[in-house]
Amino acid sequence: MAKVEAVKGMVLVVLGPGLPALLTFAIYLNGQRLTGRVVNWDAFFQTSGLLLNAMLAPALFALLAGYVLVREYQEHTISALLTYPRPRWKFYLGKWLILVPFAFLVFALGYLYTVGAGFALRHEPLVAKTLWVYAQAFGIMAVCNVALIPLALVAALIGKSLIPAVALGIGAVVVSVQILNSDFLTFFPWTAGTALVIAFVDPESVSFSAFHAAATLFLSFVVPSSWGSIFSIKWTSWRLLTEFVSFLVERPAFPAAGHGVEWT
Repeated sequence: MAKVEAVKGMVLVVLGPGLPALLTFAIYLNGQRLTGRVVNWDAFFQTSGLLLNAMLAPALFALLAGYVLVREYQEHTISALLTYPRPRWKFYLGKWLILVPFAFLVFALGYLYTVGAGFALRHEPLVAKTLWVYAQAFGIMAVCNVALIPLALVAALIGKSLIPAVALGIGAVVVSVQILNSDFLTFFPWTAGTALVIAFVDPESVSFSAFHAAATLFLSFVVPSSWGSIFSIKWTSWRLLTEFVSFLVERPAFPAAGHGVEWT
């Protein structure tokens, strides 16, 4: 069963990034039929990247983060893992590190799918400078999503279920769609990355502070990471306390005076 779920996860990681590129392809194909215009690579990359970063990545990474943590509870291996003589934060750090390569893989594939979709249409000449600029842009989006993974891990940790993490991801997508064109773009974690990419690609057109977006992402990484460690410490302390109380309640009573063990 675990292998089947792992295969499903890899299918999502490999094929999922193709959906924004496919949707962008469909949009521009319809536009070419109506107007006959060729693909502008800047607009094409930006549309595909926006769809990937704001509408697919939040839900996808929340699902993956929830899965890698919750499966330890479902398979009843969490107790064994947490009995090893190492700090608990290392366990959660390990779960985060598992997801880091997947984040870069998703955006690398999204970048390649976008290039392929653009070449399938009538397009302007694609120069090396444009390729390099948007390769960096997709890399920035990957880093931003890596910083947001602890939020989903904490949601899964609190609920010990996949549902809170998935709900967080879906909610992030819904809110992102609503505020992408608002003044709150830099203050919402899942759109702050988009703001940074816009500032990187076209700094002269921005009317917001890239510093605010960077600060939002920094806090989105540090706060849940710290809180997750504190939560796990409190959970461990509570478990030890309850086990100690159970020991006191269930232990055999001491022999009454005068009825102790006779020594020979």
